[in-house]
Amino acid sequence: MDLEEIWRIREEEIYPKLFGPVSRGIFPLTQDLFLGRFGQDDVDPRWLSLGVFEFAPTLDRPSWLYVTSGHSNPWDDDPEDYREENESGAGVEFILATSEQGDWAIQTLQAVLALDLLLSAGRIANGQPLSQKSQ
Repeated sequence: MDLEEIWRIREEEIYPKLFGPVSRGIFPLTQDLFLGRFGQDDVDPRWLSLGVFEFAPTLDRPSWLYVTSGHSNPWDDDPEDYREENESGAGVEFILATSEQGDWAIQTLQAVLALDLLLSAGRIANGQPLSQKSQ
């Protein structure tokens, strides 16, 4: 299995099964987000393929959901080392539930994701990734 297949399974099978149909597609991170919000003009180009999906309420869930995608990609592993039982990438995706649809929710979750990427890369002094497991 390769990275593209892992991505496809998450976005086309797992997410719709868990959250329902995607509402407006993915909202990827942008260079402007990293520069404007965090003063970072040198970002890993892979980060710009991560983003946030929006899911409308369903019969079983009255809230709007905003869910990151790509943070759990095994970027640094070779495909032959992929294992279902292993933690993948950062080991997490972030979810924000709201009572109303809003671009602010997308922008907020994009900022959380970008912050965690920067923390994980050691770009913010004295910071630890939000996704880091507690010891």
